Amino acid sequence: MSTGGARRARSRSATETIACAAVNAALEPYIRAILVLTTSGETARQVARFRPCVPVIAVTRDAQTARQLQLHRGLIPLAYTRPPSATVLRLSASLLSSAPAGSPYAGAGRLSPDPLDAAAVEWQADVDARFAHGIAEGRRRGVLAPGDCVVLIQGPRGGAGHTNTLRIVSV
Repeated sequence: MSTGGARRARSRSATETIACAAVNAALEPYIRAILVLTTSGETARQVARFRPCVPVIAVTRDAQTARQLQLHRGLIPLAYTRPPSATVLRLSASLLSSAPAGSPYAGAGRLSPDPLDAAAVEWQADVDARFAHGIAEGRRRGVLAPGDCVVLIQGPRGGAGHTNTLRIVSV
């Protein structure tokens, strides 16, 4: 019995789908780099697996993850050493524990924080600071110049396994 559509060889995670989309976006001639915020390094490894034609700058808070990422082709790992604020840590913890017990999203947190919540604003400021660090380091290393476009990859909350957002910005 046919389902009417083509069968997939295997399913992909959201992280793998975002990584594939970022590499496809990097095929555009105006994209100069892919910048990834990563906790465990998995998102950066997924991007590198697709062999993008541009450098991949991976920003992580974990120095060990940064060292491990040096083993992958095309990755420029950066350890971001500025600690997150207490508010950002509380927001991350509350997002991870806010789903009702027994729901399919238990432990996954809300899908997105309340945009008017002050903690959510601080979370986004922390994300922007890490992106700014990656862009500044990319400029310092000669990978990026003013006016270049970059693909940014992030998740809506801290921790591994939450990557689901891709943006293209001009630096």
